[in-house]
Amino acid sequence: MIETRVHAIGVDQQRSQPLVLLEETAPPGRLLPIWMARDDATEVERARQGMVSPRPGTHALIGLLISQFDRRLTGVRITALRESVFHAELVLDDGTTVDSRASDALTLALHLDARIEVDDDVFEQAGVAKARIVDADDIPVADPEPGGTEAGPGDDARQIEEFRRFLDQASPSDFDPDT
Repeated sequence: MIETRVHAIGVDQQRSQPLVLLEETAPPGRLLPIWMARDDATEVERARQGMVSPRPGTHALIGLLISQFDRRLTGVRITALRESVFHAELVLDDGTTVDSRASDALTLALHLDARIEVDDDVFEQAGVAKARIVDADDIPVADPEPGGTEAGPGDDARQIEEFRRFLDQASPSDFDPDT
């Protein structure tokens, strides 16, 4: 397993679909792009920003349930990439693992300050070197959630630059029209 952190959250301009970039914490610092639905990306960004609702949302509720059962989320793992779908699991302090969507696992990890790990094979399949991302053709094709739009290459350099500028200025409202 490779330890990662959420490097950035943004929108693929070509597909108008949010994505999360996980970054390997140790050298070589590869990136793993995970496309997800808009609502899921909004939840990841809210957790990343430490935003708390007056009433617990689904992820906060799951965190409270884990705590009420005297358990702690120690980590989440992106375990596989099959048929363009990322698979994940939650890891509790007693060794229990629970299957999860990648977006839910990432949100919970950020809410509960848990480690984010990615299986070596997943990085081999879909990871890219940070220095190589100069064109969208360098980002592997992957669609992390069932029912999502298939990812694809084809952005030109101008669109990549726009995306980088967007990442530098992204906020939760960029993902949720109601905020």
